[in-house]
Amino acid sequence: MNMLTLHLLPEFGWTLQNKPVFGPGSVFQGHAQLTLHEPLALDRVRLVFQAKEEGAMLHYKQGGDDAHPTSLFAVQQTLWESKDGCKHLEAGTHAFAFTVQMPMVQFPPSMDHALYQCQFKLVAVAEKLRDACDDARTRYKSLLLREEELVYMPFVATSVNKQPFHATQEQGELKVTTALPSLDVLLGNALEGTVHVSLPAASSTKAKSLHFTATLHQCVLPTLTAATHANLEANPTAMRAVAQLAFKMDPEAPRKNDDASQPTYHSAFRLPIPEDLPPTFTYGQLVTVTYRLVLVVKRKGPLGMWANAWTREFPVTLGTLGIGLHAPPDLQVYTTLMADDDETMLQRRPKFMKAVEYEDALPLYEPAKLPEYHSVAAATDAPCATLPLPVV
Repeated sequence: MNMLTLHLLPEFGWTLQNKPVFGPGSVFQGHAQLTLHEPLALDRVRLVFQAKEEGAMLHYKQGGDDAHPTSLFAVQQTLWESKDGCKHLEAGTHAFAFTVQMPMVQFPPSMDHALYQCQFKLVAVAEKLRDACDDARTRYKSLLLREEELVYMPFVATSVNKQPFHATQEQGELKVTTALPSLDVLLGNALEGTVHVSLPAASSTKAKSLHFTATLHQCVLPTLTAATHANLEANPTAMRAVAQLAFKMDPEAPRKNDDASQPTYHSAFRLPIPEDLPPTFTYGQLVTVTYRLVLVVKRKGPLGMWANAWTREFPVTLGTLGIGLHAPPDLQVYTTLMADDDETMLQRRPKFMKAVEYEDALPLYEPAKLPEYHSVAAATDAPCATLPLPVV
């Protein structure tokens, strides 16, 4: 059975779900591979790179939904074309290399959500010219087709505070102090902090354990423009928990000179952030994606029911650039390049570059082929043979 497949090289070694990740200005390479078990008559092999975003806006009045697809870009390149009347390829494996350079444009991240989808896709197709008698809108007939979805991540910077972020809040009988080194975190890393709780001396004759929960909520909010276009009565907000941590806090042992009747609690927490989440982005034309860290401390009463609860929310930025790294100054947001004139469309389109093969390049590093260190050391430490001097 004949097959057409797409193979991509990793971009900077960063992959998500076994797929290469790319961003603004990235250059990624790959090849379309045509595996033929028998000769195939065809005229060309073509590669299409396209991206689109869709917003599903809920219609409360009509009780339905509607999608508004928007093309971000679409480019194509012919990887192989029949020449000299040779309109077939022999059986075997044929590889057609390609190189794509992304524009320095901040597109939305790859995303698949009930309210919003953003997709970047490569499509390889092997085609044959239709016969003159065929009644069709296109000149070519698709023989083999392969699609490959790519993962795009924009540049989102992160920073760390010179001093940890402290907040103290009293709610009921709970006085809670939280400390967070930063409200920014890289995808795949963890949000860290500490929580300190104190209770009034007369709150209980026996200190009980507290229940602590840290939850990261993702908020997808349609923009005002998108909501107006959908003729909504109100902007629907989709909020869901994407990471959560819960544990029990036991009272601390009273220190010397401390009031033993006033229980205190102290604990550090570390909330891992999934690396496959879309980062924070607020520049979208259809939706914005933000995150909030919600901390909750609960205390049970005499009957075992929840008697007191303390809640605090913090806005959090999920980024893709490490601390100290910044986006290039010439980076442009895609919403500023939505005009249909040729110059603007050219700025937001990726470019196919000529694939360059370096014949004189060194081979890839393969540790399995290197000699053992002790064998090299033994050969180096061996005494040199004494050569006879030449006779004059």
